[in-house]
Amino acid sequence: MREEKAVGRLLRKLTDLIVEEAESNEVFAQRLRAALSELSLPAAPRPQKAPDSPKPNLPDVHAELASRGESEFRLWLLGQSREVLRAIIRSEDIDPTRRTAKWKDVDKLADYVAESLKSRQQRGASFLTTGIP
Repeated sequence: MREEKAVGRLLRKLTDLIVEEAESNEVFAQRLRAALSELSLPAAPRPQKAPDSPKPNLPDVHAELASRGESEFRLWLLGQSREVLRAIIRSEDIDPTRRTAKWKDVDKLADYVAESLKSRQQRGASFLTTGIP
């Protein structure tokens, strides 16, 4: 770390010396501008990110859970395709560690979604109070 600071101080002194010389010597200033203009070449275009694949029309799982109840909601989830369940997991950010990425069983994915939403509701309900003092 000390060596980096020493090199930084040395570069700063060198830069100050170059600026001082460029201010007093016009020929040096012109040569410096010419040398630095070569560095300002246009940057190479950045690679464009591939557009995301069209997302399926995702249902509102919170509204479905509220309208159907837990047991009906689980049955409804079992009727969804694996791609829709994976999209729900991504959109709700239920699996940040991506442990469900290799799961192929729709029953297991549906159960994971239902349990995760139930857990979130229980954690959120602890912040609700019945009366304010």
